Amino acid sequence: MSKDYSPAVATALAGVSNYGRNVILRSLTQTPDPDKPWRDDATGSTPAPDVTVKALGIGPSKMLSEDFLQDVQDVLIVAGNVDYSHFHEVVDGSKVWRIIRSQVLKPGDTIILTYLGIAR
Repeated sequence: MSKDYSPAVATALAGVSNYGRNVILRSLTQTPDPDKPWRDDATGSTPAPDVTVKALGIGPSKMLSEDFLQDVQDVLIVAGNVDYSHFHEVVDGSKVWRIIRSQVLKPGDTIILTYLGIAR
């Protein structure tokens, strides 16, 4: 029987909601047009929608590996059982950051936290 991690997800969401700020996650890839599945290019495609999330900036942290922190200027934490791996940019006010890499805290099949390594 698998463990229920929903209390851990709820705690993470509450912490990030209380202390985080709204940022926009943006994907630079195109979503294929379902009416034209034979097209594998961006022609006829629609952009993937931006997503607004609460994120908590922690800066480079010792809890993350040196490999993760390489070329990273800041680290954001996003909570929730959601896969954010398909996003490429973070819009924080008037600043746009590239997502260099991401790492998840994922016991079993449940994502509790996502760490986003960002740089300008």
